[in-house]
Amino acid sequence: MSNTSERYKLYRSSSFKISKAITQEYSTSFYAATYMLPNDIRDAIHSLYGFVRIADEIVDSFHEQDQEKVLRDFERDYDEAYRLGISTNPILHSFQLTVKEYNIPDEYIRSFLTSMRSDLDKKHYETEEEISDYIYGSADVVGLMCLKIFCRGDEALFEQLKQPAMRLGSAFQKVNFLRDLQDDYELLGRLYFPGIVIESFDEKAKDSLIREIDKDFCEAYEGILLLSKESRLAVYVAYRYYRQLLHIIQKTPARSLISKRVRVGDAKKMLILLTSIIKNKLNLLQPMHPKESIVLLVDADNNPIGEMEKLEAHRKGIMHRAVSVLVFDTEGRWLLHRRALDKYHAGGLWTNACCTHPFVDEEPREAARRRMFEEMGMDITHDGLRHLFDFTYKAELDNGLTEHEYDSVFVYTTTIKPVPNPEEVMDWRYIDMKALEEDLTAQPDSYTPWFRIIFEQAKQHLYKYEGVSA
Repeated sequence: MSNTSERYKLYRSSSFKISKAITQEYSTSFYAATYMLPNDIRDAIHSLYGFVRIADEIVDSFHEQDQEKVLRDFERDYDEAYRLGISTNPILHSFQLTVKEYNIPDEYIRSFLTSMRSDLDKKHYETEEEISDYIYGSADVVGLMCLKIFCRGDEALFEQLKQPAMRLGSAFQKVNFLRDLQDDYELLGRLYFPGIVIESFDEKAKDSLIREIDKDFCEAYEGILLLSKESRLAVYVAYRYYRQLLHIIQKTPARSLISKRVRVGDAKKMLILLTSIIKNKLNLLQPMHPKESIVLLVDADNNPIGEMEKLEAHRKGIMHRAVSVLVFDTEGRWLLHRRALDKYHAGGLWTNACCTHPFVDEEPREAARRRMFEEMGMDITHDGLRHLFDFTYKAELDNGLTEHEYDSVFVYTTTIKPVPNPEEVMDWRYIDMKALEEDLTAQPDSYTPWFRIIFEQAKQHLYKYEGVSA
């Protein structure tokens, strides 16, 4: 009976379905993202996931077996499947078909299996070179195999996106390392970060790793934008999910990561999925500003004195430039918004219409206009945005962060209805001056520290601005 027979087609289809079932059982988030791919690409990605998942399980959970032999047999069986073009192991059968269909280099597969094999006997990584080699095999090449599938044989596109794909794989793996810190160390005896001692793992060590991961994500994002539309959405959803997981890790005290495994809640996963679909459909995915994560350091007179990564500046409490916008309706009521719960600080608190850090090369007024649209969906005019006053403040926040800012405050009156970005804003309202003042007195901790300061100072300046009573 030839391989084109109906029975063989049934076996082929069943093999991919089993890979699909493995994907669904082991990673519901990844599985959900794959459903935004075309059928053939989705099947190929499921087969790849099934292969890497089984290899990973062999080294992570088959403790009652001779794991080295099981892994060696698994590799031997793959080689035989590739040579013959068929295997009685459905996972290997579907994977070898994908390898041939998308011309996945054998070097990627060998590098992956080498890293899996190292998990059997190597528990600690002492040098950057050692962990770089491990991450290349365990994550980077998985990203490259996915990219081979997404590019559908377009070698020029593959070469263009090769580096971003590796960075995305690295970022995913490092986030996993941080998320699984407890299980990897306590159950498996592994510690993947060179120079890190688990007993003294602190905020400084965690922040250093987060900055490294953030750089990987930034480079990876630029590559995601260049993917074909049929593949971009699924990869973007996975990217958003892992960035959200990194935000949660960032907000979790370092010592707590050793005692619990953090996760993204189901409601947030659904929000990520829905907003990603909308952004992709409306072509709202835009390149990042090259210095989006950088703040401009200033002196007491607002003169620039340097640049610093945003999180580091907030950890060290170093003064940097900021912008706040006060928005009023035609009745003189304040527009407030409630910050999304997963913001890196002050999540869930009420604040003024908009606050942000200007890019290093951006004028404060332009930063105000930009951020009003990004946060509140309000396209305000340059001429209508008026500078009200400047002030400096220093306030202790949550998670060991400190806001120390030279803040330029602008004011704007509008009839535009906000259309908030749910990633930034969880609620909004208009409130009159008297009610706001009463609420600030009754429950000050419901408001951001900077808004409490802005409100008191604004009352002294709003007489300059028509339409608002101080």
